[in-house]
Amino acid sequence: TAEPFMFRQGGALVRVETTDGGKPIFRELSTTVMRHEMARSAVWWGMRGPKDAKVKKILVPPEVVCQDVLATPNPPLPEVVRIAECPVFGPDWELRTTSGYHASARTYCAIPDDVHVPALDHSPTAQDVVRARSMVLDELIGDFPFASPADKANALALFLLAFVRDCINGPTPLHVVESPTVGTGKGLLVDALLRPSCGRGVAVMAQCRDGDEWRKRITAALRSGHAAIQIDNVTMALDAGELAMALTIPYWSDRLLGSSQTVSYPVRCAWALTANNPVLSTEMARRSIRIRLDSKTDRPWEREEFRHKELMGWVDEHRGELIWAGLTMIQSWIGASRPGFSGKMLGSFEGWSRILGGIIEHIKVPGFLGNLSEFYDNADTEGGALRAFTEMWWDQHGRDRVGVAELFPIALSSEGMSLGQGNDNSQKAEFGRLLARQRDRVIGDFTVKHAGKVHGSQKWQLVKAAEVML
Repeated sequence: TAEPFMFRQGGALVRVETTDGGKPIFRELSTTVMRHEMARSAVWWGMRGPKDAKVKKILVPPEVVCQDVLATPNPPLPEVVRIAECPVFGPDWELRTTSGYHASARTYCAIPDDVHVPALDHSPTAQDVVRARSMVLDELIGDFPFASPADKANALALFLLAFVRDCINGPTPLHVVESPTVGTGKGLLVDALLRPSCGRGVAVMAQCRDGDEWRKRITAALRSGHAAIQIDNVTMALDAGELAMALTIPYWSDRLLGSSQTVSYPVRCAWALTANNPVLSTEMARRSIRIRLDSKTDRPWEREEFRHKELMGWVDEHRGELIWAGLTMIQSWIGASRPGFSGKMLGSFEGWSRILGGIIEHIKVPGFLGNLSEFYDNADTEGGALRAFTEMWWDQHGRDRVGVAELFPIALSSEGMSLGQGNDNSQKAEFGRLLARQRDRVIGDFTVKHAGKVHGSQKWQLVKAAEVML
């Protein structure tokens, strides 16, 4: 049978195209593109001329026929969920090493001709694993100033993700690459970790101003089938409901710009973000893991002693060996019957935690997910502000039933409480909405309970969390 070249993706018909920069992407089939494909798939002809002298003539496919094909519900075409630019393991844990469509993984592999991966041993030796681990942890990222072993282990997880993404039944978290100052190499680290597996198939976007902009950019990136999405240089507090949702759902639904058509794209990419000491909402922090760099110098960009002066040039030159290293570490874990991760799983990302944690633990790299508590304490300023607020609330009012009027002055004096930039009435209204969102939530040692209405005014009460548990 012929190799498939047209697919179903997110309710639309697509084909794989290559951009000017050599990046493979999915391109939705328009009427014009469909006419191009249909004209090359069959000979179209019709009878032309007067009734008594009709002759057979070659035609281009009629536009109405092209439109009708595009409108066909559930066309008999294979479904595709992502593009991979490297060999990948399928859901059956078999390695796909050839370019083209792989039905069991619903993945289109577009492995560049100039990438030569050394032969992979089905049962790697201990020496193979040591060499593979060193290739990544020492040669590739050994010069980056990781703040702790946990940060380095989490970086390895990002490096390995694309090779096993088809094996993970569920979402993957946002990899937050952060540092205390500029020039530490956050963007370079993301490039180095993703280039071997993703090639140039990384969508880079800036932080968005509002939910509508987030929605449009996420839709565009998923529509093109990018292997990874990088949110670069975040400078403002990150509280994006649309991004938080995209991180935890299997399919992203949206209405196409300028159209009434609703599409549903599979979410199978890796997610990364770079920032200096980022501030995340609670919803974003719990969907993220930390990869922190800290050079402990005033001007980290002035460092000169590196293994590879031009790291990305070295990565491109040794890409095949780096791919071999990733596959070898994974194959060793598969040969050991795929032991699961013994540590604490990341909530909502259990499948990712079990597989990536299992691989990293198997090859004896310590620290995976070991910095979550520290990360939440530092990045989740929303949670910290709420804990400080409830402590002050308890100190001033105890178990009393109180309303927005009594609590608003406490909120104003609590550092980190985000009440908007409006006037007093606007901020008070925003505080009322924030308070309502905390209903029955445990914050520190307390649970926020709704205490009914008095003269039309909502009342709230703090209860010791331990008492609620009883």
